[in-house]
Amino acid sequence: MIYRSFEHHLSVLRDEGKGSDIRAGHLGGKREIDSTMSRWEKGFVMRCAITTSAVMGLASFASAEVSLFFEGMSSHESILYNYAEGVEIDAPGRSPNRYAKAGELRFSSGNEELHLFCIELVEPVSSQSEIYTQQSFTSGNALYEQGQILASLFDQYYQEDGFASSSDAAAFAMLTWEIMSETYSENLSLDETISRFSMTEGAVQFGNTSIAAQTKFDEMKQTLVALDDTSALTIYSNSDYQNFVGYNIPAPGAVALLAIAGFTGMSRRRRS
Repeated sequence: MIYRSFEHHLSVLRDEGKGSDIRAGHLGGKREIDSTMSRWEKGFVMRCAITTSAVMGLASFASAEVSLFFEGMSSHESILYNYAEGVEIDAPGRSPNRYAKAGELRFSSGNEELHLFCIELVEPVSSQSEIYTQQSFTSGNALYEQGQILASLFDQYYQEDGFASSSDAAAFAMLTWEIMSETYSENLSLDETISRFSMTEGAVQFGNTSIAAQTKFDEMKQTLVALDDTSALTIYSNSDYQNFVGYNIPAPGAVALLAIAGFTGMSRRRRS
């Protein structure tokens, strides 16, 4: 079987001439907190379960930029994780040994409040307002398939007014990391890939989670599909700090059109 790791995605993007601004990342590593950082900054060095290289599978909007200020966490749980880049999706369990907060992050942008999810492993959250570039998953890019599944997760389970519980928010965040950082095989359809998502097997694994979060993770996983339309997802990218993903709630008219069309964007193809 041929397995596509993040190193593979990077080589593809470089071949396409899209990888020139890829940042140096610590794949599965641990960032040391600089001694010159303030206590506030040290408190928000949040380690999240995905690599820097994953974000480079995205295409930019027309240089759209936005200023973001981190306000803190909304609903979340403290968990442990273990990430081993490139191992098979059904690799046996390892001991989770890195700390993270799994849940929703709150940002202000002018008079607007944004609720986002972390998609990067080792970078800190800034204590100042920072300029972020808005990006999107685009058909043909290296990580479009991950974006297709992520769109299904957000379409079904993202709660604009907040999650019902911290365990729901934690399950949502962990499944986001699972979708984005798991190793995808050339010989598995996207449906088969989804069926192999697990908290205790594969490249990314989780521990120290509540029973409720584990149950919700499995419940969400069972309903995931691959959608062709990823346009509601927005990536917020900054070269020095964590990158995030957000969701733009479709207008009622757009939802009605999707219903009429019978969700024909669901993809169940097998890769060649």
